Amino acid sequence: MPPTGGYGGYGGYGAAGTAPAPARPTPVLSLISLIAGIIGVIGSPVVFIPFVGGVLQLFVPAAAIVLGFLGRRKETAAKGMWLTGLILGFVGIGLALLSFLLWGMLFSIGSGYGYGY
Repeated sequence: MPPTGGYGGYGGYGAAGTAPAPARPTPVLSLISLIAGIIGVIGSPVVFIPFVGGVLQLFVPAAAIVLGFLGRRKETAAKGMWLTGLILGFVGIGLALLSFLLWGMLFSIGSGYGYGY
């Protein structure tokens, strides 16, 4: 009688006739949206460069938003990734617009204290 289990037995790690589970496709759009959103928020100190930093700050979060909406439509199973990419993208756009507003206010106030002609 052969052993039925344990370390020396025949009943090992799985039946011999089973096939591996099919691989799911990687949600590329949602993943790139998430990465672009994270980079957009982490790279937000670039807005301290007057006006140019605000323009640069618009590109990466805008890509996160566009890719997040595309991922929402095409990759519904990856909801956590595209939703986080959308939220971080909108936060990055908000930081860029806030920098435009603050730099504009700073330069408009600063020019009032010069020589009066």
